[in-house]
Amino acid sequence: RSIDPLSCSLLQSPVNVTVLYETLCPDSVAFITEQLYPAVQQYSTADVIVDFVPFGKGDYTVHPDGSITFSCQHGPEECQGNMVHACAVYHMYYDHVLRLDFVQCAMKEARPDQAGPEVRTGVVRL
Repeated sequence: RSIDPLSCSLLQSPVNVTVLYETLCPDSVAFITEQLYPAVQQYSTADVIVDFVPFGKGDYTVHPDGSITFSCQHGPEECQGNMVHACAVYHMYYDHVLRLDFVQCAMKEARPDQAGPEVRTGVVRL
């Protein structure tokens, strides 16, 4: 027997979802823009809170001198994009709707690692 998720009022609100993703990963782009964002839009913004971790399959090395280097599955451009997203979502901690809109908008860009003014003005409305 299947359950219609939109009519399931027995679920306790809010539902917290954590998404680990990479800014240049085609699978991450498709998941966020084609599945996650449309699904969350079907609910009240108070019902689903999405936290984003833009690190995905990234890795880091701590060197003997204490310095740290990062490596990302899709290269240094992705590491840069992940850092930009990490900074943005950190500074949007207070507004989960804004955070979701920002990530979705940035991931729709041809180069999510370079998405900037068009996303900022379209989402943050400076």
